[in-house]
Amino acid sequence: MLVAAGNVEAGIVLGDGGGVYGDLIFGDATVTFDEAGASLGSIDTVLTISGVDFGEGFSGQPLSPSGGFDILDDDRDVDPLVVIPGASGANLQVLSFSSYNGNVLAGLGPGPGDQVGEGAISILFPVTQTVVAFEVIGADGGAGYIDVYATDGSHLSQYVIQPLTNSTPGDPVTVDAFALNLSQPFQGITFTNLNSGGAGIDNVRFSTTPASPPGEIPEPASLIIWSALALLGIVVGWRRRKRA
Repeated sequence: MLVAAGNVEAGIVLGDGGGVYGDLIFGDATVTFDEAGASLGSIDTVLTISGVDFGEGFSGQPLSPSGGFDILDDDRDVDPLVVIPGASGANLQVLSFSSYNGNVLAGLGPGPGDQVGEGAISILFPVTQTVVAFEVIGADGGAGYIDVYATDGSHLSQYVIQPLTNSTPGDPVTVDAFALNLSQPFQGITFTNLNSGGAGIDNVRFSTTPASPPGEIPEPASLIIWSALALLGIVVGWRRRKRA
């Protein structure tokens, strides 16, 4: 089971490391990064898997390296939301290692030296979402930052997860699982971290069906509600006639 990760803000649901996020039922697609092969090494371009784009940031988003880590500014000045890669050798890396079952996507920090896991990761989903999930791999008690963006590129919110901890004591690799459960549709997120050894992500869950705007009831649900109201009217009318 996941050890409670300190100050978990509203809108974040903790997972159990096994793909269960409380009572949330969502998503029909998952990016595991096993699709990318055993180990790709450094990737200098936008990585696209199952329609999801991964890069360093979004267009028009300033990057301010600090202490060997990527720090993204949420004040973008270019629309719409477009994923962009980082500089050559400082973008992304898909890696696998023996102590973890599967591949992991890591952002490459500004360097020099071993900057794997210290870089920013931007994610653009193919359609709008209200619930997505992913796992943070290899954290060591530092902080994680999740920023959320609308389709038009506007910054909606930031969530701070601190500390990122070990899911299961004794595991050789830490796994922290989080789901974003928001009322307002969004299409992009970024993940940055301040862990001494960096951190990567895995098992990104999302939906291939666009999210409904706030307050809008999907058509099938509307039909069910109206059918229920019609049935209620029939029952009430029958009772009144019976009493008469």
